[in-house]
Amino acid sequence: MPVNSCPDLDKVYAKWENRGRGQSSNNSDDRLSFDTSSATRNEVNAQGRQRWKEKYGSNVRPLSQRRTRQRERPKPVTIYENKLNVDSLANFKTTPTILPDSSVITRPKMGQCCSCLPMSKKDLVPAATTSYDLKNILDLSKDIRKDNALLRPFGCILFSLRRGPYEKYPDVSMAALTSKRLVEAVQQQAEELSIETELNRMNFSLISRLQKKTEKLLTKMKANISARLIRFTGWFLFKFLGRVLNSVQVHQGQIEMIQSAVERGLPVIYLPSHKSHLDYILVTWILWISDIKAPYVAAGENLSMFFFSFLLSGLGGFFIRRKIDNGSGRRDLVYRTLLHSYLEEVLRQGEALEFFIEGGRTRSGKVCMPKGGLMSVVVDSFVSGVIDDAYIVPISINYERLVDGNFNNEQMGLPKTRETFFGALRAIWKVLNRQFGNVRVEIAQPFSLKEYINNSQQIKCRSIPPSLESPPSEVLNRSMSSCSSLCGGDMVVEEHKEIIRSLSKHVLYDSVHMTPLMCSNILAFLFLTKYREGVTLLKLTEEFFRLQEEIRVRKRDVGYCGKTEEIVQYALNILGSELISSREADDNNNEKLYCANLELPGLFELSYYANSVIPVFLLESIVVNSVIYETGFVLSTVESNPPKSEAKQVSRERILSVASQLCELLSCEFVFCPPCRKLEEDLAETLDHLVTSEIFLLEEKQLGSQYSVYDKQWANRLSSSLSWADENNDGDCDDDEEGIMYSDQLIKINVARKDCMDQLEFLHMVVASILESYLITAYHIAETLQTETPEADFIKTLHDRAKERVVKQVATYGESAAQDTLRNAVRSYQKLGIVDNYRAGNLNILAINEHFEVKDRLFQYIELLETLRD
Repeated sequence: MPVNSCPDLDKVYAKWENRGRGQSSNNSDDRLSFDTSSATRNEVNAQGRQRWKEKYGSNVRPLSQRRTRQRERPKPVTIYENKLNVDSLANFKTTPTILPDSSVITRPKMGQCCSCLPMSKKDLVPAATTSYDLKNILDLSKDIRKDNALLRPFGCILFSLRRGPYEKYPDVSMAALTSKRLVEAVQQQAEELSIETELNRMNFSLISRLQKKTEKLLTKMKANISARLIRFTGWFLFKFLGRVLNSVQVHQGQIEMIQSAVERGLPVIYLPSHKSHLDYILVTWILWISDIKAPYVAAGENLSMFFFSFLLSGLGGFFIRRKIDNGSGRRDLVYRTLLHSYLEEVLRQGEALEFFIEGGRTRSGKVCMPKGGLMSVVVDSFVSGVIDDAYIVPISINYERLVDGNFNNEQMGLPKTRETFFGALRAIWKVLNRQFGNVRVEIAQPFSLKEYINNSQQIKCRSIPPSLESPPSEVLNRSMSSCSSLCGGDMVVEEHKEIIRSLSKHVLYDSVHMTPLMCSNILAFLFLTKYREGVTLLKLTEEFFRLQEEIRVRKRDVGYCGKTEEIVQYALNILGSELISSREADDNNNEKLYCANLELPGLFELSYYANSVIPVFLLESIVVNSVIYETGFVLSTVESNPPKSEAKQVSRERILSVASQLCELLSCEFVFCPPCRKLEEDLAETLDHLVTSEIFLLEEKQLGSQYSVYDKQWANRLSSSLSWADENNDGDCDDDEEGIMYSDQLIKINVARKDCMDQLEFLHMVVASILESYLITAYHIAETLQTETPEADFIKTLHDRAKERVVKQVATYGESAAQDTLRNAVRSYQKLGIVDNYRAGNLNILAINEHFEVKDRLFQYIELLETLRD
C-alpha cells in the first residue's frame, strides 16, 4: 500500500475534537453549529420549516409535541435485620395462604385416577375438563330458554320428553337359570339334602322342587327396567327434589368422562357411597338427565315391599338378601350361585352395574369397611373371560342435612326399625315439610379393571423367574379358581381374595378423599374438637374460615361458596337448635354464646356430621398422638404459659412404630392409604410435614456438623429410594455412618410456640373420642371375656357400660358410647388376635385368646390408650 494513501491522523483528531466542542466542521457543507441560545434555535427551526415547505409544499404540518413519560424510579429497599417478626414467619409456615374475597378460587380437581393406573389417568379426560364448572341439575333455565315463552312453564315435561329414545334392556333370566354353574349347584344341594334325609338315592322330585324354588327366587330378585317409568320418575324428581333441596351439584366434565366410557361398549361399574335411601335413585336420575343408560342397581331385600318394589325394580333395582345365607349356619349354595349367575349375565350383555361397596348405610358418618361379595363377581367375570374389561367408577354423595333423619336410636342400642309401606309414606311426608339444603355428587375418573389387576399382579410377580415370563392376566387365570368368593369362598385362592380386598379398599379410599365437605360438616367438627364449652359467633367465624383454608391446602374441596359470615349462619340453621343452641354470654357484652348439645342421643347426630372431616387430618392426628405417647406430654398443661410439661426428645423410629400400631388398631374404622402405597412412607411424610410446620422440632446430634439438616434429609431419602444394599448380604447392612444417619433423628414438641401448641391439641382431638371407645372395649375384654360369651350379649353389656360412663360423667367424650364404634372396636381386637370368634350353632361366641402373650398385648394397648386420654 503506498504511503500517499495514508490519511493525516492529526487532521482527523482535530476534526473530532472540534465536533465535540460544538463548533462547525472544516467542510463547506450546510451543517448547523450547536448553539445553545434560544434565538438561534428558533431561527434554525424557521429555516428548516421553510426548506421543507419549498420541497413538499403546504402539506407539511408541525409535529405535535409529545409529553415524555415520567417513569417511577424504584424506591430503595430498606432491610430491617433487627426487627424480624418471628411470629409472622412462623404463621407463614403453619397458616395457609389466605386469598382475598375478590380473588377467583379454583376448586381442586377431585376424583383423579391414582398414579398406580397411568393409562387410565390419561384416558377419558376431556381437554376442556378444567374449564367446566359445577352444574345444578335442578335448574333447567339454560335448557328451556330457547323455547317459546308459552312453553317455558312446562319446562320439566318438555325436558323429560326430550331425553332420548326408549332404551331396550335385555332379559337375562333364562340365561341365568340355564347356566352350568347354577345347574351344578342345584344338583349338589339336592345330594346334600338326600344325605340328610337318609335317602338311598337322589330323588328327582327333590331336584324339581329346588328348580322351582330357584325360579321363584329369581322372579323376586330380578330387575324389570322400564324406560317409561324412568322418564316419569325423572320428571317427578324434578318436582319433588326441587321442593326439598336447594341444588344438586354435579361437575359437567365428570359427566362427559362417563359418556366417553359408556360409548366404548364395556360394562361400567358405579360404586357410590351410601348415606341415604335417596342414593338408590339419585345416580340413575343423574345418568338419565345426561342421556346415559340406567344401570342395574343392587338393593336390599328389606325394600321389597308393596309399590316400592315395583318402583325400584322398574328403575333398575334387583333385590338381594342382607345376609346371603339367610341367617342359617349352612351356606346357601343355590342362592349364592343364582346371584352370581344373574350378575354375570348382566355383565356379559355389557350392561352397567351399580352397588354399594359398604353394604348398608353408614350409621356414624364414617365409611363402613368394604364388602367384597359383589365385587368378587366383577373380578371373577374378568378373570374367567366373560368380559374383556370393565370401567370402575367410584362416586361420592354428600348432603348438607341427612334426608333419612338421624340414627340416634340405633346408636343408643335400639334395634333397627323395619321398613314398611306406611313407614315409608310417613318418612316421605316428613321430608316434604323440611329443607335439606344442597347435595354434591362427585364422580371419579373411570379406571380400567384390567389395568388394575395386571398392575397388582406385576407388583407381586417381580420375583418370578425369567423362564415364567407371561402377561400378568394369564398368570392370574392359571392361578385362580373359576369360583368366586360369593358362591365358593372355600375354593378361592388367597391371591384372588387379596386382589378383591385391595380393589375394594382402593375404591373406598378414592370415594372418601374426593368427598366435598359441606358447611354443616365443618361446623359440627369445630364444635366437637375446639369449642365443646361454647364460642362466640365472631370467634366461630374466624376459626371456620381458617379451617376451611387448611382443608383446601390439603387438596380437598368444600361444597359451598360465599361470605364466611353468611355460610356460618346458614350452617347453624341447617344443624338446628336441637344440636347447636345459643344463650347470652356471661361477660355482659351482649354477645351470644353458641354451645353444642353434648347430651345423648343428640351428640351422636352432631358426631355424624363431624366424622366426615376426620380423614382430612387423620394421619396428622395419628402421628401427633404417637408423639404425645412417646414423650409423655400432658395436654392439660397447654393453657399454662410456659407449659409445665417439658419437651422430651424421642427417636423418629419409635414415633413411626407407635403410629403404625395405632393405624393397625383403627383398621376397622378407616382406610389410611390406598393399597398401592406403603403406610410407613405416608406416616414418614406426615411427620416431615409436622416438622416443617414447626409443631415438632428436629435434632440430630450424632452426625457431623459439616452437613446441614437439609442435606442429611435428602441423603436419607435418596439412600432409601435407591436401596443401595448389598445383595450378597440379603439386605443386611453394617452400622456405618450412612446407616446411623436416619436413626439419629430426635423429635420433640415445640412447647415455646403457643400457636403450635394449639394446633397440637386440635390434632389430638381429631380421633380422641374413637380412641376412648377402644379403651372402654379393652377394659371390658379384660374383665368379661375370661369365659366364653355370645357376641350379642358381650356387645350389649359393653354398650350399657359405655352409656353408664357418660351418665356418670366419667367418659371424657360422650360420643365414645356410639354402638357402631364399639362394634368396630370388637372387630379390631378380633383382627389383632386378642379375641377369638367362632360359631356354635346359630350363635357367634367370643373368648379371649389363651396364648400367654395375648394379655400382655392387651394391657399394652390399655396403657397406650390411657396415656392418650389424659
